[in-house]
Amino acid sequence: MLGKMQAWDRRADAGTAPLIFYRFEKYLAEEMFADEFVDAEHRSLVSRSWIYRLLNYPQGRYDTGALNRWADDQATKKKEMFPDMVERALERTDTDFTKWSEAGNTAWADVHTLTYTHPLGAVFPLKYFLNRGPYAVRGGRDCVMTSTFRDRDNFKVVHLSTFRMILDMGNPENSRMINSSGQSGHFMSRFYDDQIRLYVAEKYRDFYNPPGKAWLIRLIPLPPPPL
Repeated sequence: MLGKMQAWDRRADAGTAPLIFYRFEKYLAEEMFADEFVDAEHRSLVSRSWIYRLLNYPQGRYDTGALNRWADDQATKKKEMFPDMVERALERTDTDFTKWSEAGNTAWADVHTLTYTHPLGAVFPLKYFLNRGPYAVRGGRDCVMTSTFRDRDNFKVVHLSTFRMILDMGNPENSRMINSSGQSGHFMSRFYDDQIRLYVAEKYRDFYNPPGKAWLIRLIPLPPPPL
């Protein structure tokens, strides 16, 4: 597991390293801060961002004393230090990784998936008409291709940008954009989901429509069908 992390190029797009990193990040935050909450029900408020504040990221000139003060586990008599919390988080991550390996779900593309869920899509059999997906998507937290996922749902995407745009300030006609789904909310419309496959494959449409051809949009070749 450590070997995979050491060889990681820090891109959340493929392989097993993103999965390991995000789970380790979650467990490290829990080991550091969960014991500070008297009520167990409030421990869900623990945020991974608190670690980066203590580490003074990205400057990196952190206060070792502050790290160790938060790292101490109040439930034990021992005075824990930050390396102790890192070791605990790694052990928990390794346990999860073993389970994922046994189930064959260790690739980021297998678990970091996006499903467009309609409010009525939870009702059988409407989900087959209204929902779209799942689609494998690249990216993750704090990435250029940002997305949000719930750890308890095993990295399934619950939030991402609604559209992306590349704006050419010198030549606006050369700009490009893509919607995350489509331009219609009617599931029988061809514009209900006509941009999803382009979006998840990081493709774009021309932003500018030539005069006299208001509805002409040159499409980039579609990627393979979703998972």
